[in-house]
Amino acid sequence: MSDKKLISLDKLPLNCTGEIEYIKKSCRNYRRLLEMGFTKGCSITPLYLSPMGDPAAYCIRGTVIALRKEDASDILIVQKEGI
Repeated sequence: MSDKKLISLDKLPLNCTGEIEYIKKSCRNYRRLLEMGFTKGCSITPLYLSPMGDPAAYCIRGTVIALRKEDASDILIVQKEGI
């Protein structure tokens, strides 16, 4: 098994792409995120931050979705190399 470094989605720099590894079961919007397409292996890219820094807009499956930092911190990703 490869040694993957997981970070939470809210820590991924703008315009850097990551791959979703999993969503913490304790996330209050766990089911909702799954229904919106936040699934293992899916690519996601943070695009914009609001002026106050929360929420942030993410591109996933060709759609832009805004997430609060509280929810983004429950999504663990692997940052793609060379991007």
